[in-house]
Amino acid sequence: MKRFRILKRAIAFALPILITCSPVSAARADGGESFLRVINETTPFYSDARTEEFLFFLPYTYYVKVLSENDGVTHAEIGGNGIKLDGFVPTDSLFNDGLSVENPYPEITLSTVKNTVLYADLNPSSTILYIFPSRNLKYFGAVTGGDEVLYFVSYNGHLGYVKESDLAPFTVPQHPNPLTFIKEDPPQENILAEERPSDVASILRLIVIGSLLLAGVIGLTVSIGKKNKPKKPYYYDENETE
Repeated sequence: MKRFRILKRAIAFALPILITCSPVSAARADGGESFLRVINETTPFYSDARTEEFLFFLPYTYYVKVLSENDGVTHAEIGGNGIKLDGFVPTDSLFNDGLSVENPYPEITLSTVKNTVLYADLNPSSTILYIFPSRNLKYFGAVTGGDEVLYFVSYNGHLGYVKESDLAPFTVPQHPNPLTFIKEDPPQENILAEERPSDVASILRLIVIGSLLLAGVIGLTVSIGKKNKPKKPYYYDENETE
């Protein structure tokens, strides 16, 4: 019985330490998958592990499913309930926010408004196929910085790029999880407001101390002046009565 109590105490002591020291590589969803978050609008997604074949930028605030990590590169899976892609992302471009993840990647359907070309490259120049108006495309990411924004999409089993001008307007809403990776500084006005009372108190304290010192100096000067004041000479007057 005594041994059992000692063992029980040892487990109770060690369990919190083990939990605290256990490494957490990424946030986890209900299914046990690991996810890392996209925390800026220029997080690149590559088709190769050397990160040389750039495809597009991942959607801001969403997540990638971690398949593996090696030499600073995360092998990741993206996509929703339909078509999924796997590619590579620099690990230092991703963030582990430790939150529970549902719907990690956006499910967005794009619609063509005119005859559209699905391109194979970023130039864009190499044509895969033509797409008629009012056709639905699955969104994966965007390429910005050129003359026109391109979107990487899937259509009828084909992957490629379409021009933003060929599509109906749309938006990519932020993921509903809190943006814990953003550290906001307190407003400057509040800081100044908090500092003012202490500043005023310090100034008043200096004024009081200065006044006391000045009064002391004046009193000391007057006292010294009285001590050093010469006495009037005394003359004997015969008319004075003793």
